[in-house]
Amino acid sequence: MLERVFDMLRSGSSVSFYFSEYLHVEADTEATRQEMFDEVIQHGELVLGYPSPDDPELEMPIISGPSELTECLMLHPEDSLAVWGQWPPREDNGEKAITVDLVDADGVLRSHPH
Repeated sequence: MLERVFDMLRSGSSVSFYFSEYLHVEADTEATRQEMFDEVIQHGELVLGYPSPDDPELEMPIISGPSELTECLMLHPEDSLAVWGQWPPREDNGEKAITVDLVDADGVLRSHPH
């Protein structure tokens, strides 16, 4: 599946792979949902996605506030696998995260704007 991920990357992309600490990966239970609400109330926002076993791409919209979290959770059944937490920092320490910056189509490596 990693090959599929690299095939999807576009020139000029900056991509981070996170291995631990930053995002929760767990079943979407009532207890997990309460933790999500606690987090969004405390920090104002979080990211939340529901991975598909057949798709290497995971969309994680930024959820701003409890009402937006409620709307998002209503679209997903409990016990689905959820990935959620604070927006992770851009990091490349080789253990917790790896960030890859790809050259542009013209072969030049430019600073990513984000």
